[in-house]
Amino acid sequence: MLKEKSLLQNLGLDKHEAFIYEKLLEKETNSISDIERTTKLHRPQIYMALHKLQEKSLVHTINKGKRKYYTATSPQAIEQLFTQKEKEFFDYVENLHHTYEKSHSSKPDVTFSEGKEAIQKTYSDIPKSLKKDDMYYRYMPVSKLYRSKYIPKNYREERDKKGLERLIITSKHTMHAKSNHLTRSVKAVPPTFDLFEYEMSLTMYKDKVVLVDFETESVIEIKHQRFAEFQKKVFKLLFSKL
Repeated sequence: MLKEKSLLQNLGLDKHEAFIYEKLLEKETNSISDIERTTKLHRPQIYMALHKLQEKSLVHTINKGKRKYYTATSPQAIEQLFTQKEKEFFDYVENLHHTYEKSHSSKPDVTFSEGKEAIQKTYSDIPKSLKKDDMYYRYMPVSKLYRSKYIPKNYREERDKKGLERLIITSKHTMHAKSNHLTRSVKAVPPTFDLFEYEMSLTMYKDKVVLVDFETESVIEIKHQRFAEFQKKVFKLLFSKL
């Protein structure tokens, strides 16, 4: 039962505690002599392990006259121990995230990727990263070709499931194809200021600014809270003036 022992030790039991607990499960009541005989451990080791197991609620005692017997509690107690360790683990990881974000908040995290899958990944990341009813902002290119080629099949479903709102700035050429509705507001730049002669889109959401060049199938992602907020403000300023 080496594998089970290893798992128990991962939950905070030492090798003697894990060994004794497993032996106690095999018999309802056990005297110190029983435990000594089945485990081949010395009594000081047994007493110390039993004390620790009682503190973990994995063993309790039964008094019969002047004699004391030990019995293992249900393995459900192990599940509770695991649940507690799991909570401690995720609390710890969350603290690590806070530490990481704090130390990296002043420096932008810039990544570059290429190919169709890289572009699809940027779309999939939007509903994955945002919470229900959140908003994102996008400068949208003219061409319709990229929609069927680069947008993942489940993107719209995941986006709409969360009720994500979006503001879109595009050109007059695509305005008719992107009408306003409940979760989407679209405005177009004047024809004299054609911002979309290049097949590029710029999307801002959460702490990210993502530039997609459809012509070269390349993606530049900048992860930086202040930079993202700055770009969102610029976008909203332009949106309000159109």
